[in-house]
Amino acid sequence: MVNSKGGFVLWILLGAIGGAIGLLALSKGMEQEFPMVVYLGFIVGWSVVGFGLFRAGKLFGSSSRS
Repeated sequence: MVNSKGGFVLWILLGAIGGAIGLLALSKGMEQEFPMVVYLGFIVGWSVVGFGLFRAGKLFGSSSRS
């Protein structure tokens, strides 16, 4: 498995990348450009979601070690 610090960084990166890709796909589908602050907001927002998921997993699910 991944150590605690690596897991934290992984969740933040996955959240930020997923949020940016999702917003980019949405903007292409709507054929509309969003301001850069919207993209940054999505990246920060999904990073917070990733952090929350990491903390929840650390508290509730990952007590078994491999």
